[in-house]
Amino acid sequence: MSAEVLRPAFFVFMARSSKIFSSRSALFALAAALCLALLFFSLDTRPAQEAQPEEDARLWLSSEPWLTTDDSGKNSKRELTIGISVFASPNLNDPIIERTVAELREKLPNVSISVAQLWQQDLYEALKENRFDLILSSASFYFSARELGLKDLVTVVHDITPFPNESEGGVIAVRSERTDFNAIADLQGKTLAVNKPRGIFNYHVVMGEIASRGYDWKKFFSNEVISSSYEDVAQQLRSNKADAGFFKTCFLEQSGLAQTGEFKVIEPKNTNRIACKTSTDLYPNWTLSITPRAPQEIAGRITQLLLQMPPMADSGLRWDIATDFSGIDHLFRTLKVWHYDYLSDEWSLKRFFTLYRAYIAPGIIIVLMLILHGWILEKLVRRRTRELTISMQKQQASEEKAKAAGERLETLRRAGVTGQLSSIFVHEVRQPLASIICYIRGTQRLAEKEVIDRDRLKMSLDRIESEAERVDTIVERVRAYSKRTARKREVVDISAIA
Repeated sequence: MSAEVLRPAFFVFMARSSKIFSSRSALFALAAALCLALLFFSLDTRPAQEAQPEEDARLWLSSEPWLTTDDSGKNSKRELTIGISVFASPNLNDPIIERTVAELREKLPNVSISVAQLWQQDLYEALKENRFDLILSSASFYFSARELGLKDLVTVVHDITPFPNESEGGVIAVRSERTDFNAIADLQGKTLAVNKPRGIFNYHVVMGEIASRGYDWKKFFSNEVISSSYEDVAQQLRSNKADAGFFKTCFLEQSGLAQTGEFKVIEPKNTNRIACKTSTDLYPNWTLSITPRAPQEIAGRITQLLLQMPPMADSGLRWDIATDFSGIDHLFRTLKVWHYDYLSDEWSLKRFFTLYRAYIAPGIIIVLMLILHGWILEKLVRRRTRELTISMQKQQASEEKAKAAGERLETLRRAGVTGQLSSIFVHEVRQPLASIICYIRGTQRLAEKEVIDRDRLKMSLDRIESEAERVDTIVERVRAYSKRTARKREVVDISAIA
């Protein structure tokens, strides 16, 4: 089949398959896709922050003399601001903060170091405003704020927690005499005592362990008693105001509570990565990270100084490098908190867009391309259809003119042939007429006789009739040839003819 025949059929097929892309529907679809794209890119997917307690943003650390800004020679020094997150009190890592600030001030004499302690909500907002160069926070806060450009430098380790990737977790403790509490399942529906603020390691890591067992961690305990410190949590257990308490790993051992036998740990994990009992998986400890605001050359210098800083004599606290923060991401996803808080909503628009963010943007682009393709194709099909229609009309008009000219030519040809045949017609007709005349005369003579021969008379009349019919046939042939008649067309079975 020729290309000239296939091409129109192709355009007709494409036109029928593209009916949904009419000009008006394409316009509406394009507008809807653009609105969807704007909605998608305007969604705020930053991690949700915990509510800030109604207390002063600067707590126990604010009273320390080293927290104040070093103003000596400030005008000639480069400024370096350190933001520190508020940690649950008491905290075994507290001494390393003062030691670290002092080390940096000593080793960086040309740098004016300012320190501020903020709640996580305030610290996150300050990061967005680009107010800090260094951030000391929990590993969870660092991991969640990486979208703001944070890069981890060093992580706190301890003699009893020497592995930077696995140095901190959570503990579920109950009074030792509570023989009815031996497993996490036994605590369902009981009262919990927890330290404030509800940080990652004194609350969420333990709740993550509960959620990993298939429980709804938000409804697992019937009541939660908020305490001001871990000592207060222990006191809540002693006074029977709470059935179970959450502690950070190593707090019971460091505070001496583990040696008294007063409390027992629920479902301690068998691990040699930490010299303390833990009810949960282990994660990186406090992390010092650098922001995009800090000078590039200072990151390596600070990392080198802190890694060379000797361990503290009384506690063995020191800095090391953590390489794996994926456990925190898995914990957040299990609990559906921070940047996974959208998972807690069954069918929220935010959850849909966040879950399928990687597919929606390409999908919107594909839809826009299809709409544009359909619109262009429709234009091409319409133009080609119009060209084919005009071409077919011209071809049909030409065929009609050719047909009319052929019929006129045929009429003229027949008229010419008729003129040429006139002489032949005269010759052909004269002979039968002459025979008729002869037969008529013979018949007349037979009629004049007294005795008429009927057989010869009948034969003479038959020959007159035959010659007359011969004349009539000649005349009809000439008339039929010269007469203009329309051609008659009819459907014929080719196989029958063949």
